[in-house]
Amino acid sequence: MALLEEANVAVVQGSAFGLPGYLRIAYALDDESLRAACQAIHSFCKSTC
Repeated sequence: MALLEEANVAVVQGSAFGLPGYLRIAYALDDESLRAACQAIHSFCKSTC
């Protein structure tokens, strides 16, 4: 939820697919949107570590 609320990126918990500790990303978007989402995830992770 924090990633969605703070970085505006929606992901699904990996545990929903039998992979706890991971997250799942749908990438049916254009390349620029994917780059922006990856940058937002990267920035979010750097700010929370």
